[in-house]
Amino acid sequence: MALIMVVGTYPPNKAEEMWKANISENKPEYPPFVKKVHNWIAQVTTGLYKLYAVYECPEENISEALFAITKRYNFYAQVDGYRFTIEMLMDAAEAARLLSE
Repeated sequence: MALIMVVGTYPPNKAEEMWKANISENKPEYPPFVKKVHNWIAQVTTGLYKLYAVYECPEENISEALFAITKRYNFYAQVDGYRFTIEMLMDAAEAARLLSE
């Protein structure tokens, strides 16, 4: 399984707009093979709320999963001040093993 992490930030004065976007019935759906496995929000010293979300999908569906996740987070980006990045994750032990081969 592949892991995909989204890191997003938004100003505290946009929290209500972000909540409304999050519960909106108009937000793009994920395909059934994309599963959210973690979701955290933190207040950070930069004055922004920070969101971390980790998704899991089969390795053969990475491209489709990235497209769907990007589409969903572009929907959230309609809220002024919201920014996000998407990162592929790998287990550190697995990465070390691959690097040592």
